[in-house]
Amino acid sequence: NQARRDYAVLAVACVGVGSNSIGLFSAFLDDRRVRLVGVEAGGSGPRLGDHAARFGGGGGDLGVLHGTRTLVLQDAEGQVATTHSVSAGLDYPAVGPEHVYYHDQGRIEYTRASDAEAVEAFHLLAETEGILPALETAHAVAEVTRHAPKLSDNHVILVNLSGRGDKDVESVIAWDEEHPARDGEEDLPSPSPRRRLTRAEQEARAAEVGEVPHGARTPAPEGTPETTPEEEEPS
Repeated sequence: NQARRDYAVLAVACVGVGSNSIGLFSAFLDDRRVRLVGVEAGGSGPRLGDHAARFGGGGGDLGVLHGTRTLVLQDAEGQVATTHSVSAGLDYPAVGPEHVYYHDQGRIEYTRASDAEAVEAFHLLAETEGILPALETAHAVAEVTRHAPKLSDNHVILVNLSGRGDKDVESVIAWDEEHPARDGEEDLPSPSPRRRLTRAEQEARAAEVGEVPHGARTPAPEGTPETTPEEEEPS
C-alpha cells in the first residue's frame, strides 16, 4: 500500500535443498512481472569443497543423491563432494529437482552469497530492523542489498525470512572474533535510534488499518456491561 504497487518486482529466498524458496516462488511462477532469485551458499570461495552452490559452474552436475536425480556437487570421478557454508541449513551438496527444472526453463535465477556477505547481512538487518535472521536467510538479505540501491522507493522487494537467527548468534559472534575488520574497513553504519510509540500513538496507528494493538482491550459490543479486571473470571 505504501508503494502504491500491487506486486513485487523481485522475490528473493535462500536455497539449500530448496523447500522454503520453492514455496515462495510457486506463488509467482505465472507472474512474469516478478523476478525470482534463489541464493545459494557461496561459502569461503569458488573451489569445490569451499561452498555449496550447485548452479553457475560451481561443480554441480547431474547425479543421484538420496534417491533423487538432480544437480549434485561432485568431483571428476562422480563422487559426492564435501561442502561448506557458515549456515548449516545451506550446507548440502544437492538441490531439489524443481529448482533445476525452473533454472533450465529460465524462470528462476540463481546466485550466491559468501559467508562474509551473509554475516554482514545478518548484522545489517539486526541493526536496521531489529530482526535477527537465520544465517540461511541472511544469504537472501545479502542478495537484496545488491538490488535495492538500484530500485526506486515505489518498487517492492519480497524477501523470505525463513528462519530465526537466535539459533545463530553464537556462530555470528565466533565468526566476528575470527574475522576482525581489517584496517581501513568501516563498520556498518549505526541505525538512527527509534522512539518507542506511546500507547495512544499505537492505538491511533492501529485504528488506521483496523487492527487492535497488542495489549489493548477490544471494545465490548454495544449493550454489554463492562467489567473491571477484578470482576473478570479466571480462564
